Order: sequence, then structure tokens, then C-alpha cells
Amino acid sequence: MLPTTPLRGAAGGPKALGAPGFGTAFCGKAAEGHRAGAQSTGVWTMPITLRPGRPADAPALAAIHRAALDAALPGLVRPWTEAETLAWFAGELLARCRVTVAEGAGQPVGYLAREGEELLHLYVTPSLHRRGIGAMLLERAKAAAPGGLRLACFRRNRAALAFHGQRGFRMIACRDATAHAEGEPDVILAWAPPPDQYVPLGTCEGETA
Repeated sequence: MLPTTPLRGAAGGPKALGAPGFGTAFCGKAAEGHRAGAQSTGVWTMPITLRPGRPADAPALAAIHRAALDAALPGLVRPWTEAETLAWFAGELLARCRVTVAEGAGQPVGYLAREGEELLHLYVTPSLHRRGIGAMLLERAKAAAPGGLRLACFRRNRAALAFHGQRGFRMIACRDATAHAEGEPDVILAWAPPPDQYVPLGTCEGETA
């Protein structure tokens, strides 16, 4: 979605906790214990470096975002055109938010965007999932946000929910399909929230664990 107010659109658009597709439609499906740059088969050895996002990254990041959503959420409604999404990346995300880019062989292969405690995006090129790239980006964000992080995730994105659950995020709220333009129910996850705000995963109304 291309919302203007965080946590009101989330799970889907470029901004509100998850711009087009969610703050982490993919969420960096990196497996625990995998070092960025080491493929699970031991063949892939591309070194990954992290750097601040730049205006010139907009086309590459928009392409990663689009590919990650296609892979993680087949059939997701896209309320914005590719041109509108690219303009949002250039004029809003990279201009106003703290963006960290994961780079391999001189090219962006993933990125994370946050605004204060709100994690807006975390996407990795689908062919490089489970290489530790998403985990590397998330750890950098945690180090810079000791007060905690929040994000929104579509309920059907089980891989993203599992990824964040393994890294200390807990569900604090459920939202129905009217929360954002994509028309899908989502949840709000938080890292290091007050213990009394935790809600067990799988307890949204109408769902079973």
C-alpha cells in the first residue's frame, strides 16, 4: 500500500509497516545459523555488505519488493501501478526513512526500511532466500532500535510470521481486511514489547493455532 500514516495500512503497501505487500512480505526468510554469503549447499559464497540506501537504489529496491511479494503472496491485490510504486520508493521511502541495503557483487540483493520503531519493509531477492541476508538486516535494525520494533504482516504469510517469531517478535494485535488497500487480514508484531501485551500466535478471531 502507499499509506501516509504508519500502522494504518501496513501489510501491503509501500509505506505503513509494509509498503506494497507488507513491511516484510518476505521478511527475509533466512534460516537460523546461516551466515550471509554461505549457501545451504556450501556452493554460494557471495559476500554480503550492508550500507545506507541511496536515491539511485529506487529501481533496484522496487524490483526486489515486487519479486518478493510475487513469491511470498501469490494473488496479492496490487492497488498501485509499478510507476506509482517506483515514485513512492524514490520520493518517500528513500527520502524520508532509514533504509539499509544488503549488497552482493555490487548489486542490491535485499533491503530493510524503518521509521523510528516501525519496521516498514524487509525484502530479499527470492533466489537468495535462506542465506542469512534477512537476518543480517534485521539484526542491524534491532541494534539501532533498542526500544523495540513493530511491523505488520499478512496472516497468510506463514514464512514471514515464522521468521519473526524465531527472532523474538510477538503478536500484539490482529486486524481485519479493511486495514489496508490490499484487502487481506494482518497482524501487528512487536519485538521487546511489554510482556502483558503479548497475544499468542494463532489466536486471531476465527483462527486456530
